[in-house]
Amino acid sequence: LRILNRVQAVFGDMQGGLWIGAIGIGAWRFNPTTQRSTHVWQDVIVNDFYQDKEGTVWACTHTDLISVDPRNNAYPTIWRIPYDGEFGNRVLVDSDGFAWVGTDRSVYRVWRDMKEYTHYVHDRQNPRSFTGGLVESIFEDKWGNIWIGTWSGLNKFNKKTQLFTRFFHDEQDSSSLSDNYCTGILEDESGRLWISTRLGLNRFNETDSTFTRFLHQPVERIVRDQRGHLWFATTGGIAVFDPSDGS
Repeated sequence: LRILNRVQAVFGDMQGGLWIGAIGIGAWRFNPTTQRSTHVWQDVIVNDFYQDKEGTVWACTHTDLISVDPRNNAYPTIWRIPYDGEFGNRVLVDSDGFAWVGTDRSVYRVWRDMKEYTHYVHDRQNPRSFTGGLVESIFEDKWGNIWIGTWSGLNKFNKKTQLFTRFFHDEQDSSSLSDNYCTGILEDESGRLWISTRLGLNRFNETDSTFTRFLHQPVERIVRDQRGHLWFATTGGIAVFDPSDGS
């Protein structure tokens, strides 16, 4: 498989396949066992992939949410983002089976059959509404809360109350988020939440809803390996962090 175009998303599925989305060629799935690749979709710009616990692969494109079962190559199900000019950027399927689609300005919660959706937008008059801004990351924590990182701040969505709690950087408060541009969210093995931003790494302190700051440099992406170590793609290179001892 040789791709010369700009790659937007790379994802490894449960079956060992490698999904690649690139501008100009759509999406490919590469089988490392057979060394063969399949051109899955053409004429789409895939920005994110996600595989749910049922094995379904979801792709968030500029204009659509696409779901397909890679085990049987069934015809994909497609849900189009309702508003023209709004492009999809991130996708997550939560523990209840809802697909969360983050766009350049809002968030959608889409029913699994794609026949219904709820739209969350920023409301200046409502401090419990979504922050707005480009969605860079979506994550579900151990309690079922949905965390959404944007370039305008961090959001925590409570499924029971259907309300957002928002977190922002405050220059006068060193226990606030280090920057409003949130690039990644994940949990460590102890259930602690980590948020990467354009100005460093943050650990969320659940007891008082504050943040402890680490690694004071721009972090573009964050992943966790099998040993529990956190790996970061920064503007200065690759960094690895052990959350158990802070090294």
